[in-house]
Order: sequence, then C-alpha cells, then structure tokens
Amino acid sequence: MTTLDPVHLQIDDGVAQITLNRPEAGNSLTVPLCHRLAVAIRAAADDATVRAVVLAGEGDRFCAGGDVRAMQAATDRAAFVRDLVEAAHGAVRELARLEVPVLCAVQGAAAGAGLSLVLLSDLVVASPEARFTTAYAAIGLSPDCGLSWLLPRAIGTQRALDWTLRPRAASAPQALDLGIITAVV
Repeated sequence: MTTLDPVHLQIDDGVAQITLNRPEAGNSLTVPLCHRLAVAIRAAADDATVRAVVLAGEGDRFCAGGDVRAMQAATDRAAFVRDLVEAAHGAVRELARLEVPVLCAVQGAAAGAGLSLVLLSDLVVASPEARFTTAYAAIGLSPDCGLSWLLPRAIGTQRALDWTLRPRAASAPQALDLGIITAVV
C-alpha cells in the first residue's frame, strides 16, 4: 500500500483496520475508492484470523459521501453517478455481509453514503465535533447505499423522512440521542 491508495487495510492481532484515504477530498467516494473498499472488506472477511473490523477515515472527516466535485466535472454526469452508485453499492453489500463486528470511528462529517457506512456498523464512536447528515436533498439526489432502509430503523420513519426530504444534520451528542452512534469520545 502507498499513501496514494484510496483505502488502507491493515490486519493486526485479529483486527482489520480499514481506512478511507482521501483526506484532501473529505474521504469522498469515487469509483476507485469504492472498488478498493469492497476489496479490503472482502479481504477482511476472507481472513480467518479477523475477529473485528474498524472502519475509519484519514484526516479531519470520516466520509463526505459521493465526490460532488467529480460529479459536477463529469462530462456525462448521469453515467458518472450511475457508475459511482454501482461501485458504492458493491462496497456497502460487502460491509453488510461481514460476519464479524464492525466498529466505525467518526470524526468530522459523515454525509450521504458516509452516513450509510456508519449505519451499517455495529458500534459507532464519534468525536464531539462529528456531524451526521443525509445530504441528498441539498444536491438533488435520492438516497443510495441502503440509507432509505437503514435510517428509518435507526431513528424512526418520520424522522428519517424529514432527514431525507430536508437537509438535516446532527451533532455527535444529537446523533447519540437519536441512536445513530454508540458513544461520543
């Protein structure tokens, strides 16, 4: 692995540490990052010594969701979004299939698909500065990566609908009260 890899995987003493590594872009999702994330999750799943997975983001944000700048710069935006969603769904499916506990460590933003990664985790610890948002309404997209299924189960149907239709954000203490995270550390 190099510092240019969009995802780092390190397995040590039964724990697979998977780190999103695009700090300059808020660890926002791209097709290569999503493919690499799926590969890292599969590698952890296939390693019989792995008893737990820690999912984290490098830098000051956990995951800002899809790379909106890349979406805006794409020549064929519809094809770009389709390819990104397909790749992201592949990574999300791998995460959902894991048979070991997943601990998610969140600092800064967990937005859009980043929130889905949080909601797929078994335990979530967040820094006091962490923020959680669906973000889709702000960019005119519908929720993906399982968010429309995961969010109502975490915070209830009415709140999830409100979060989906209107840009909403929760601080770490609010996310703890809502049941999105396990602890603020």
